[in-house]
Amino acid sequence: MCKNSFPEWIESFRALNKLEFEKVVEKEIRNTSSLKMAEVIHMLSGLTNGEAVVVTDVGQHQMVTSRYYQYKNPRTNITSGGAGTMGFALPAALGAKVAAPGNK
Repeated sequence: MCKNSFPEWIESFRALNKLEFEKVVEKEIRNTSSLKMAEVIHMLSGLTNGEAVVVTDVGQHQMVTSRYYQYKNPRTNITSGGAGTMGFALPAALGAKVAAPGNK
């Protein structure tokens, strides 16, 4: 086992993530009469198998995307983390495509 491995912490995180899904997320991604951000992001996650590079602009959708998109690969959530300005997503998406043209 690697010196910087934390299996207990990771297992605890997975258990809490499952609990959050059951108590919160599942309610937000159910089909309803009106379309919700959570539902759209969850659907995109399924359509891309969680393997797309996702770029968000600033605002609430940063949090919604981080919560409801099931990322399979590291470094595929491109966001300003709240420190950007409106319009961040377009140049960030262009930069992400130039940096990794083979990614979805």
